[in-house]
Amino acid sequence: MKLIETHWWALPVSDEWLVETEEDTVIITDRDEVGSLELTVLELDNTEPVHDDLRELASQLVPGDVEGEAVVCGQWKGLRYEYTDSDYCRDWLLLCEGKILLVSYTCALEHRALDDAAVDQMLGELQENKEH
Repeated sequence: MKLIETHWWALPVSDEWLVETEEDTVIITDRDEVGSLELTVLELDNTEPVHDDLRELASQLVPGDVEGEAVVCGQWKGLRYEYTDSDYCRDWLLLCEGKILLVSYTCALEHRALDDAAVDQMLGELQENKEH
């Protein structure tokens, strides 16, 4: 198990997953390359984000007919969306300490739900990083 830390969050990741960083996004991919998890912190220009900001942001990112489900991921709270387009997608919009964390998991449709339990377990341990 390794601990992945950014300025805003920390996440324990199993050794079966590979981690890379591209600019402001952390990409976590399972070793067999079935799916990938991307985490990006979004900063709003206005005030401290609230739950309504998550729904507004989701309206721009998620297909319109998809309903969000309230979730808690460690110290972060927000909404999760599950849908298919050309791929199977699970998106989380999470709030903690004035930041919005966008988490996206994608894989091919034929691999739908294969990594769901592992992803849910990882995100269940998502913490705010107060050290930075």
